[in-house]
Amino acid sequence: MKSVYRPSSINCVFTHLCVVAECRKRLVRGFFSVAFIGVLGTTLPAQVDSANGPFRTQTIELEAGWNAVYLEVDPLDTDPNTLFEGTLIECVANYSGDGSTRQFVSNPSIDLTRAAGWLRWYPNSVEHSFLSNLGEVYGGQCYLIKTTESFRWTVKGSPVLARMKWIPDAYNFVGFPVAESGGPSFYEFFEGSDAHSGQVIYKLSDGVWMQVLNPTADALAYGEAFWIFCNGNSDYQGPLQVDVPGIDGLVLVDNPLELVLTNRSSNPVSYSIDHVLVGDFGVPMSFQVTVLGDSDAPVRRVPVDFPATAWKQDFPAMEGDFSIRMPVALRRSDLVTDDTQSYLMFESSLATRVWVPVRVLSTIN
Repeated sequence: MKSVYRPSSINCVFTHLCVVAECRKRLVRGFFSVAFIGVLGTTLPAQVDSANGPFRTQTIELEAGWNAVYLEVDPLDTDPNTLFEGTLIECVANYSGDGSTRQFVSNPSIDLTRAAGWLRWYPNSVEHSFLSNLGEVYGGQCYLIKTTESFRWTVKGSPVLARMKWIPDAYNFVGFPVAESGGPSFYEFFEGSDAHSGQVIYKLSDGVWMQVLNPTADALAYGEAFWIFCNGNSDYQGPLQVDVPGIDGLVLVDNPLELVLTNRSSNPVSYSIDHVLVGDFGVPMSFQVTVLGDSDAPVRRVPVDFPATAWKQDFPAMEGDFSIRMPVALRRSDLVTDDTQSYLMFESSLATRVWVPVRVLSTIN
């Protein structure tokens, strides 16, 4: 197991250390006091395969019959004929329709063969394989998977920065990255969103879509997909939302890029950041914080350096409806190679996760 580095610059509380915060709903601007306390922790080396590239393994327990699956990683080979070869999987379907209720309120084995909006895959060994129209399988999407027997399905691939694009006034087939155990209740997850809080949710149980009747007790599960109605427009991504200035993650050059962390819930949420390595070294970064200085420079930016090795940093609770701007800069002088990649994995106290790929844009033309 790789060791986890605790930067010496954050082993104690920084006096008068603040980062600029924003109150999303009340439009209050000010300073959010943060004590950067170095906490020794562990990264997730078992999930990352450094021998072959920037990959991790997602393991999903499939039950005999139909399963609603949220895939967190982009598979190494997105061709379903290769991905499902040699498995007990006999049908895979991905929904791309308009969220009509008729698509899911009955047995999926009935709907899939005649309902619009479904892309399906069948193995070449069955006579109706010519009906297959699912060409690729990607991470950050949801799938219905039917198996002949229960088994553990493992998928090796690259973590993705998933961004949910909601279809307004419709049911959405969705899933979200959460910890392997202890995920938030549906109420905890959606209570900060007017478009989803109190809306109807369906989960797949014994091959039938069943309404979630007690959202305060029923929890989101790792690798699980479900249907939820979206009332109007929404950009909601979860209680801890991480906005990145890029489609696929952080692409660092020499000027800082800004992450924006938002607590979309009404209650305080703490979080941690894991620097997950691809190989022996990751991207060396500095987090630019705004501090209160002396009379000559009352407010100034100070870099807090984090190494290219594995590290984990816990952060104190952020109040509900607040955002924190977190500029991130590359330390090119400590960069091993220009093709270095790594990940920042944000995990909230509600056990939700956001994977942010980090790579370096080379200065060589």
